[in-house]
Amino acid sequence: MKTNRAKILSVGKIKSLFSYEDGYLVRIKNVSSRARIGGVAGTLNKRGYLQVRIEGRIFLVHRLIFAYHKNYFPEFIDHIDGNPLNNKIENLRACTKNENCRNSKTPMTNKSGVKGVHWCKNRNKWVSQIWVNNRPISLGGFDDLSEAEEIVRQARKLHHGEFCNHG
Repeated sequence: MKTNRAKILSVGKIKSLFSYEDGYLVRIKNVSSRARIGGVAGTLNKRGYLQVRIEGRIFLVHRLIFAYHKNYFPEFIDHIDGNPLNNKIENLRACTKNENCRNSKTPMTNKSGVKGVHWCKNRNKWVSQIWVNNRPISLGGFDDLSEAEEIVRQARKLHHGEFCNHG
């Protein structure tokens, strides 16, 4: 199910339903026969995130935990370690869509095994690139994969800052 960003719960409502314990929401109120007081809230969705149903709407647990502690709902929340099940507040930070993408892992479709590096048949080279401000930045073509990897790592450190993730 898709989460509903248009209708946000109040922080007071979240705190009336849950307590926070080491990265988990624990129920403090019975809302159904399946949701018991003291039970950890959330079921795993298809994308690997925990979600809960409140008043017929689906909410992602990490968003509720963030709001529980920070008193607001940012548009995007980044899991610093990249693990969608690690919802400890110290692992969550507000971010932009671009920052969230920068902290992503190497895509499963990547054939080089190096984030930001692909093989270009036409040039017969390993090509490195990163994205900055919604634009791809070509870093050049290289004969050696390790050289292409080193260049993309340096550029990522320079341009992505604290959201730098090498895969």
